[in-house]
Amino acid sequence: GAGIGYDIIHTQRTEWEVSIGPAYQKSRFISVQPGQDQTVGSPAIILGTRFDIELSKHIDFILEYRGNFTSGNAVESSQHTVATLEFEIHKRLTLDLSFTWDRTGNPRQESNGTTPHPDDLRLTLGLGVDF
Repeated sequence: GAGIGYDIIHTQRTEWEVSIGPAYQKSRFISVQPGQDQTVGSPAIILGTRFDIELSKHIDFILEYRGNFTSGNAVESSQHTVATLEFEIHKRLTLDLSFTWDRTGNPRQESNGTTPHPDDLRLTLGLGVDF
């Protein structure tokens, strides 16, 4: 895909950017029902945004979203959202606490008859070192 973006807000404490663009999505499934294609493809529109605000001298909040929306013959849409609290412990050391939500719009039924849940949720704790 390709896209174009725009900074809505760009100050010393706050940044907010948005993007949009055309793309092509191709999905390959490991397990499908008999008679279904293992590979599907479709044109898509990608929408994205990133919001970053400095809550205090040592704490940042970052919210990122990316949506991939396709025509009805593919896995219709996928969405990815990450909300992060970034704590500056030291000038070169940060602690990140992130909540991630991934959603597949129309998960395909597997060969054993089960349909995967469309939502995946994760809570991640990370330690970052700047060199």
